[in-house]
Amino acid sequence: MRHPLIGCVAVVAALVAGGCAGSPPPVVVTTIESSGSLTDVAGDVAVDGVRLVAPDDLGPLPGGPPELPTGAQSQLVVSNYLPESGGYSGDLARAMLADPAARSAVTTELVEVASGFDAVQVSWLKLASTDSAALVDFTADLRDALPEDTSLVLTVIASTDFGGYRERGFDVAALSDHVDRFVLQTYEPAEADLPPAPIDDAGGIVEEIDYLTSQIDADRIDLGVSPLAGIGADEGLRLAAEANLHGLLIGTDAQPEVSVTPS
Repeated sequence: MRHPLIGCVAVVAALVAGGCAGSPPPVVVTTIESSGSLTDVAGDVAVDGVRLVAPDDLGPLPGGPPELPTGAQSQLVVSNYLPESGGYSGDLARAMLADPAARSAVTTELVEVASGFDAVQVSWLKLASTDSAALVDFTADLRDALPEDTSLVLTVIASTDFGGYRERGFDVAALSDHVDRFVLQTYEPAEADLPPAPIDDAGGIVEEIDYLTSQIDADRIDLGVSPLAGIGADEGLRLAAEANLHGLLIGTDAQPEVSVTPS
């Protein structure tokens, strides 16, 4: 199974606050690999990817930043996904976060590889509560090191309370001091040959959104859904628009030609 964010097709919808009838339609763009083409897409954000390959080292970006239409923006995803295992390595990210020298090396590399991108999306998944303080330190250092006009985005796996986030290594309140935007991922990532697993149905996702928006302003949150986990583009757009979220990120391995029509 391919990685649900890196190297696969995704959709980002930049939503107009309020989501009411008569508002301009959301901007929808399609993710490409760095060697691909985005010439046929009129959009706002493109996502590409690089991986943590050792506690103090990132793998190379597969090509350079993609060529974008005029006015479009690019967002670089960095993750602890290991193709050889088909999943995220919490141990690898934990080793990096626990070592200040390794954190510094990865931060320096990431700033360099992110040159030319408008945003960096950090997806360190499979963490634990013991990693939360070090993750805050990492994001603080990365935010300081990135250019002021490069947004820092963090992927978090959805929960409905403080304990659920802290169990996964996310101290949302502390992270919010350093992160410009959060991706609220509403599904467990794919593992080996298993598809992404839904955390909840649409009703449960509303509760997850309600909790995070009680901690973070809605316009700093992108909703992450996947058709492979039961929530597709149309339902995801409805949920995000009703909550006045910033945008929508859709993992669409199964729907490479997905289109979104706002209601």
